[in-house]
Amino acid sequence: MNNPDPIQHRGREDFRAWLRDELGKSSDVGYTRVDFSMSLAEIGLSSIHLVRLTGELEELLGLELEPSILQEFATIEDMCVTLLRMAEGRKARAAERGPGCPVALAASFTAEPIEPALAHLLGALGLEPRVTFAAYNQVFQELLNSSSALSRNTDGVNVVLLRIEDWFRYADAPPTPAEVARTVDDLLNALEGFAARSKTPLLLGLAPHSPHTVRRLGLGDQLTALDDRILAAAEALDGVHPLDLRRVDEPYRVPRLWDEERDRLGHIPFTQAAYAAMGAATARRIAALRVPAAKVIALDCDNTLWGGVAGDVGPDGVDVTGPFRALQAFMVDQAERGAVLCLVSKNDEAAVWAVFDAHPEMPLRRAHIAAHRVNWQPKSQNLLELAEELSLGLDSFIFVDDNPMEVTEVSEALPAVLAVRLPPPPRIEGFLEHHWAFDRQATTAEDRRRAQLYADNRARKEVREAAASFEDFLARLALVVDLAPLDDDEVERASQLTKRTNQFNANKVERSTGDIQALRAAPERVTRRVRVSDRFGDYGLVGLLSAEVQSARLVCDTFLLSCRVLGRRVEHRMIQALAALARERGCAEVEVRFSRKERNAPIARFLDSVGGGLRLDAEGQGALRFAPDEVDALLTDAVDEARPAPSSASAASPTPRALAAAGFDHIAALGGNIEALRATIATSSMAHRPDLATPYVTPRTAWEKKIAAIWRNVLGMDRVGANDSWFELGGDSLGAAEALA
Repeated sequence: MNNPDPIQHRGREDFRAWLRDELGKSSDVGYTRVDFSMSLAEIGLSSIHLVRLTGELEELLGLELEPSILQEFATIEDMCVTLLRMAEGRKARAAERGPGCPVALAASFTAEPIEPALAHLLGALGLEPRVTFAAYNQVFQELLNSSSALSRNTDGVNVVLLRIEDWFRYADAPPTPAEVARTVDDLLNALEGFAARSKTPLLLGLAPHSPHTVRRLGLGDQLTALDDRILAAAEALDGVHPLDLRRVDEPYRVPRLWDEERDRLGHIPFTQAAYAAMGAATARRIAALRVPAAKVIALDCDNTLWGGVAGDVGPDGVDVTGPFRALQAFMVDQAERGAVLCLVSKNDEAAVWAVFDAHPEMPLRRAHIAAHRVNWQPKSQNLLELAEELSLGLDSFIFVDDNPMEVTEVSEALPAVLAVRLPPPPRIEGFLEHHWAFDRQATTAEDRRRAQLYADNRARKEVREAAASFEDFLARLALVVDLAPLDDDEVERASQLTKRTNQFNANKVERSTGDIQALRAAPERVTRRVRVSDRFGDYGLVGLLSAEVQSARLVCDTFLLSCRVLGRRVEHRMIQALAALARERGCAEVEVRFSRKERNAPIARFLDSVGGGLRLDAEGQGALRFAPDEVDALLTDAVDEARPAPSSASAASPTPRALAAAGFDHIAALGGNIEALRATIATSSMAHRPDLATPYVTPRTAWEKKIAAIWRNVLGMDRVGANDSWFELGGDSLGAAEALA
């Protein structure tokens, strides 16, 4: 149907004409007698047609409406004017948000009250969310329908919030265990199907159960096992991230979770504080998905890792208990999950290590420290040197210090570094618990070994400096390169490599674990992982090849290698392996496909130096082609691609993480104080009363003042007049239920 769209400037008269046509088709009066001075009841609109009209209006205007709201208007003209104002206001609010992180949310209960906290916290990080809510209790429909709001969200994050009891809320009798189990089966099947066709990350959140509903339905004995099953199934699906909100009141200190009166009125089961806490927890997981985790945490020592100045009070005089022990334990946990820990301190080096030696009870040990700069030069200079030593960009660093002057110096000199100022010691533990910049997604074995890998690299660097030639260096390393089919426990790491490897990646295609499994299973495919080790240690799984036979050609569309093994001719071995695979399959030619990206110049140089080199079109798409039997001769003149140095631009260019520094600090300062968060949101979002046709009249009676106060709170408005219209002020049916409760 070609509906007129008032939001696209086709005018109010077009909307009236459309509405007149719809009412004429659906009422008793016919096309010619629709009078806008009459009410919907007066023209004889049936309940069935009222529901249909509500749905048409929701789709046309982008509003969320209840049929009962339309019946409350005294005239169709009043309804028309109010709906247009609501739609125009919604459009204006959407325009203010601008482009950002699209969030599509479906829930088994009324979830819209989650939006203020969700939007505020993501907005504080510069993610500028655009939140879209699916229709009420449409979880199954959203997962199954290929044109649903979740399915259409291709560049953001999807969220599903649910509780098992909501699906039986309107049942005439309590469900049997078999009925409940069947519903959970249906959910998991729908979730699996959605995950298979969607590339957009999906958060699956289990919200707190309502005790009164659970008791009424007799579900108490089943819920824990069923919840655990849902969370485990979500964990196993690629691209789905379980989010357990059932005890969200604990980290956010929510005094009361449930609101039975609002639940009865509009299936709004939680208090405003509980919704804010769920919004905060959801925003935190979205931020972790959208903002890459730092690789390096650079730590100050005095009054950061311990209390006191080691050079003044000696190693036995510093305080390594309480908040300082908590900070050290936090950083050890970060190291175990993949962060590289460094020390950056203005100090005498001997004094620093003396503290480590004098306190073996400290959680943080020398072995946890991958690199250090302990001297009297500016900390920004020390960070630059560490970035060069570790061959990492400054955008990989978080710097932690208690001194505001040091934090400012680093922030101004190196805006790509996220500099974090610690609060006073009593607040350190809570500050770190709620500082989202330290959040990390699932880690692999290679992530957990990262500090050891950098320690091994220091030993390799010493050997290279002592070697007489490059060939002598390779001989001293005793390098072992192992190319073999992927094992089951290597699939996650292989997927991670496709997402993280940029500089030595010929054809940047991110592959999920499901995609990797499909490559392994395809009979026409050959996929090889690359493991490298030498006499100093194991580099781990560092590369991936995947190719398929097309006629007489072996076409490789995945050729990638971690930068940490460049300069060791591992890439040469990979080319040789492709040649061997081609010969085994009777192929006369090997083709390595290439697509130019912003950061993959290193692999372009290497491929271009092999034989006839790369052949690219104007868009940077093309391939390297060579005959398998000629590979050794072709590699004779191939470049030995050194490990790329950190980009010099990273010192001056802020990253998404650094740009969000103030937001991270703001969120950490709020901590688990949910009332402080709500007060901040209320203050920042307070709106002025719009210019209405109805003049402002000051509320005078006790009831007028009470109602006006409720409306101000729900609408977030500075003042409400005694004669003001709820809908003209921008209210909707959901807010009306909130106000009534």
